[in-house]
Amino acid sequence: MTNAMNGMTQQFHYQGMVDPSQPALAEEAPKERNGEPTQADPPIFIFGIARRSGTNFLFQLLLLHKACFAGEVVLEDFFLAHADLLERYTNAVYHSWDRTWQAKLASPNLLLSHLGQGLISFLIAEAKRTSNVSAQEENRGKRVVTKTPSVQNLARCFELFPTVKPIVIVRDGRAVVESGVRSFRRNYEDAAHEWATAAVEIQSLLATQPADHYLLVRYEDLQQDTEAQMRKILRFLDLDPADYDFAAMRDLPIFGSSQIVSEGQQRVHWGGNTFENFDPNKRWQDWDQALHERFNRIAGAAMTELGYTLQPNRTPQPFRFVRLTWYTLRWHLWKRVRPVQKFVWRQWAKVKRLVR
Repeated sequence: MTNAMNGMTQQFHYQGMVDPSQPALAEEAPKERNGEPTQADPPIFIFGIARRSGTNFLFQLLLLHKACFAGEVVLEDFFLAHADLLERYTNAVYHSWDRTWQAKLASPNLLLSHLGQGLISFLIAEAKRTSNVSAQEENRGKRVVTKTPSVQNLARCFELFPTVKPIVIVRDGRAVVESGVRSFRRNYEDAAHEWATAAVEIQSLLATQPADHYLLVRYEDLQQDTEAQMRKILRFLDLDPADYDFAAMRDLPIFGSSQIVSEGQQRVHWGGNTFENFDPNKRWQDWDQALHERFNRIAGAAMTELGYTLQPNRTPQPFRFVRLTWYTLRWHLWKRVRPVQKFVWRQWAKVKRLVR
């Protein structure tokens, strides 16, 4: 009976499917199909520490290389930001299997990496689908470039995408906070906490992964010495500098700066613009001493770890302690009150719609 069942099982294997009992499954490399990348030619993932950190600038710079292209629909993929859900799924599936199967597959990471390959296939297919006919032929064999202005779940990158060498771009937290306040009407406290949390995520990656598995880029360096930084990035990605348009790089405008807002305009203008005497790295210079000291309290350690210099604390210690403690208590109170406020606003909006 057992032999008969085994024979039936073999009949139901799809043609070309690898037998999961074979150890070679864990070592199988993705095959090249229809010009899509293999392990040696993966997509280029850009992760920004937060919004307003330069992901779009670096994205536009990379597209000046002949071997790079991008789609026109999925402009920010956010694959990693929700990777914890995929990890929960693969763990649930893996632990529902027979233990003998688990032993042969070693860990759920194999399943997770194949799901990651599926996400990459989707990304490439969408990028090619949204290109025109001539571009589809031109893009065959090129590397797709994608970006996400978030480092949430960055530690899961190499589990989901084992062949990817990500570029992580960071920016001075004060500039990110100020830019977020101007662009998205954020409040300083929330923006500073989010930057500090993201910085810790990046530091975790730096502490656990070999240095040649990722590239950390500072936006300030990229903006001030673009050519040197791009040559470094091209070497890291194994892209030929001879195929890069350095002339176009020098004329590349600024995209999406919070300073590029016409008078009376409510949203950031995302068209390209150029500026004289434009320095996006100094927009926090108008901060008062209290704001600097609050930021230092929230994100100072992370700033120092990433190589940034802080504005010194000048307020005498007893007064500074009292003020910063009050700010902290106020922020924690606001975190608890805000969900209630949002709920009341939603209910009030429903009532108004019913009354009309």
